[in-house]
Amino acid sequence: MMEKLIHPQEVEVFYLLPALRRDIALSLKTLGRDQKQIAKILGVSEPSVSHYFNSKRGADVEFSNDVKAAIQKSAAAIKTPKDTLQATQQLLQLIHTEKEICKVCHDVNKENISKGCTVCYH
Repeated sequence: MMEKLIHPQEVEVFYLLPALRRDIALSLKTLGRDQKQIAKILGVSEPSVSHYFNSKRGADVEFSNDVKAAIQKSAAAIKTPKDTLQATQQLLQLIHTEKEICKVCHDVNKENISKGCTVCYH
């Protein structure tokens, strides 16, 4: 039986965005922001931030050291929800440039997409 095919856009929504929010939230916490401030800046609820801190949400993806460094650098500049949107867009572009989305897409589409897939880059 063939498993459902998960499109790259769904990979972004279901895997990459939660992982980005988790890492941004953790970076903001190390910069001294409290949970309430982080929730407001990210545009999510306080329980969501708690889930990020406790690896209950967004823990399915581990980014490369380069992406992690970019997240930490971006977090230092985030002060408002608009800053979060801009940083998220820039980080998603980096994830695409580095083809890290492919790793996640292959993992969730094991039965449907070969490791050599380059469909997003043609």
